[in-house]
Amino acid sequence: MCQYAQEDGADGFLIVSPYYNPVTADGLFRHFKMVAENVDAGIMIYNNPLASKLWIPVDLMVRLSKIENIIADKENTANAVAYYAMQKAVDPDDMVITCGIGQHMYPFEALFGCPGFVTEFANFAPEIALDCYRAAQEKNFERLTQLTDKIAPYYQFLGRLSRRRSAIPTVLSPYISSNELPLYQSVIKEAMDLTGMPVGKVREPMENITPAEKGELREVLVEMGVL
Repeated sequence: MCQYAQEDGADGFLIVSPYYNPVTADGLFRHFKMVAENVDAGIMIYNNPLASKLWIPVDLMVRLSKIENIIADKENTANAVAYYAMQKAVDPDDMVITCGIGQHMYPFEALFGCPGFVTEFANFAPEIALDCYRAAQEKNFERLTQLTDKIAPYYQFLGRLSRRRSAIPTVLSPYISSNELPLYQSVIKEAMDLTGMPVGKVREPMENITPAEKGELREVLVEMGVL
């Protein structure tokens, strides 16, 4: 699939770990190494335990970072200590360790020199995402705290949505899987619609929010200064 994408003009690849059968550390190393050796573009590993049911540990990520065209890690951890351990162990000349959970987690990881983050806010409130990035680069942690407070209503809204709905059937720890996760994509789409960039609804079995909840979202975006 990566070869096909490269032939079609892709500049790089974001690759999540295999999610079905359990694998050994050596097996996972061989998996990524095989992909890397068969494409010419850069690879970002997507270290997402929710999607893959495994978390690539620090020592394995160090091994993977030595493969020439594996250049980055989208690190989806809500544990700042785990991020710090990864950032500390991996040579930045080998691999960039980015924040995969967006501006909500980035202020904590910025303390450890996190160079950037993946953010849904880029779709409907890019100025907030850029403010977070610039404040971190300037080591202006007072401003980062202000921005964290500014976006708090958005995450409080997601929490309210999840409490109105049924739990997720999962064997995962609640620290990895929360009831908000099936909803955030719908909220992003509705926020984009409210800011003039309609992109439709999420597909079944994902969860769309109601018209009344969209009205609540509008109020949240107004409170945040997005609308």
